[in-house]
Amino acid sequence: MNAARTIAGVDPAGLCHGCGTCAGICPVGAIRMAMDDRRGVFHPVVAMDVCIDCGRCRAVCPGQAVDFDALNRQVFGQLPADPWMGNYRSIHIAHAVDERIRFEGSSGGLVTALLVGALKTGRIDGAVVARMSRERPLEAECFVARTEAELKSAAGSKYAPTAPGAVLRELRGENGRFAFVGLPCQIHGLRQLQRLEPRLAEKIPLALGLMCSNNATCAGTEYFLRRWKIRKEQVAVLRFREGGWIQNYNTVVSLKDGRSVKLPRAGSRDGNRRTSYLHNSIYHCDFVVPRCLVCLDHAAELSDLAFGDPRLPHLAREGGSGKSLVIVRSAAGAELMAAATESGWIESSPELDLDTFRKAQSMAFKMQAPARLGAYRWLGKAVPDYVTSRIRPARAGDVFSLAAYLPSFFGGHPGLRFWIRPYSAARYGWKWVAGRIARVKSKLRGQTGAAK
Repeated sequence: MNAARTIAGVDPAGLCHGCGTCAGICPVGAIRMAMDDRRGVFHPVVAMDVCIDCGRCRAVCPGQAVDFDALNRQVFGQLPADPWMGNYRSIHIAHAVDERIRFEGSSGGLVTALLVGALKTGRIDGAVVARMSRERPLEAECFVARTEAELKSAAGSKYAPTAPGAVLRELRGENGRFAFVGLPCQIHGLRQLQRLEPRLAEKIPLALGLMCSNNATCAGTEYFLRRWKIRKEQVAVLRFREGGWIQNYNTVVSLKDGRSVKLPRAGSRDGNRRTSYLHNSIYHCDFVVPRCLVCLDHAAELSDLAFGDPRLPHLAREGGSGKSLVIVRSAAGAELMAAATESGWIESSPELDLDTFRKAQSMAFKMQAPARLGAYRWLGKAVPDYVTSRIRPARAGDVFSLAAYLPSFFGGHPGLRFWIRPYSAARYGWKWVAGRIARVKSKLRGQTGAAK
C-alpha cells in the first residue's frame, strides 16, 4: 500500500481543512471523518486495510492543492479580472420576504429562502446543509435536507467545523438534483471532485458559498463557554446568533436543567469581556483552524452564489431586520436570483459596485495570506500547492506575520490554553496603544496643516 497516494498524511502535515471531500469520493468507504476532541476539528481516518490505493482522495483534497486558474476555467470558462474577487456578474443586498425565515437567518435569511423556493419549484430535490448536532451540541453536522422543514432547521450561523464533502458519498448513488452549501474551502473540494467526476456537476448544479475569513474549532467554543462558567456537558442547545440582524443578536445557550443563558453579542457595550471571550474564541479567533491561515479565498469565488453580512455603516445605523450580501457569479446563480425575485421569495437591491462590496466585506485577512504562506515556507512547514497569480515571493519578515496567530497553534493543546488570555490581552492592548498613537499623529498633522 502506497500511503503517499492516500489522504493519511495531509492532516499530520497541517494541511487538512476537515472538509470531508476525501470521504465523499472514496469508492470503498475507507475514509470517515471523525472529531478530534483535543483540537476540536474534523479529520479523516483512513482504514488502510480497506483502502484500494486508487489515489482519488488525494486528487480532490483542497487542503494540499487548489488550482484556482483551472477551476475558474472549469466553472466559468475564464480567469477573473480581479483575482481576489473572482468571476462575478453582479452584487446585491437582499433578504427573504418570509419574515420568519428572515429573522431566523444570520443575516437576511437569503440562503434558506432560495433553497426553500428552489425545492418547492422542483429546481432541486434537496440540499447539503449543516445544523447543530443534538447529540453533541457544540458540534455541527451536515446532512441532505429534502423537505422545507429540514432546510429551515439548518438556518443560522454555525461557528464550528463542518464536513459537507463527506455527504457527497450519499448523493453519488442517487438520482436527482441537489444544491451544496459550504465555505470556500469546501466549495474548492466540490469543484475538484466534479472535475474528476463530471456527472456530479449535473447532479449538483448549485453551489452556494458562505464568505469566510477563518473557521473556529469546537475547542474555541468550549473555551468561550467556560469563561461564562458553562461546561459543555451542561449544554442542550447552542445557537450562535439568535435574535435577528447583526445589531440585535446574542449567543444563546439552552442548558439541560431547563435554563436559557444569553451571552453578549459581538457589539456588546461590555467591550473588554467581548474581546476577551467572544472575539478571541469564535470570531477572528485564537482558535482558528491552522489551515485557514494560508487560505486565499474569502468570497467563495468558485460558487454560483456567495453570501455574507453587509457590514455597511448606514445599514448598522438604520437597524431593523436582517439583510444579506450576495455575489451572483454564474448563469445558474443569476437564474435562481431572478426567479426568486420574480416569485416574491426575496427582495433585492439594485446592483452594487465593487467599492461598496469592499466596504461591506473586508478581505484583509485573506489578502495577507500570501505573507503567512511565505512564513510557513521560511519555517519549513508544509504549504498548499496553489496555482494562481496571488502568490508573491516570500520575505524574511513574513515569519513575523504569524505572531498574531500563535494562539491558533497552541489552542489545539489543552495544557497551553491558559496562555491564550494573557497573550491576547497583550496583543489587543498593543493594538489599542498603536491606534491611539495613530489618532494623535493624525490630529497633530491636521493642526500643523491648519497653521500653515
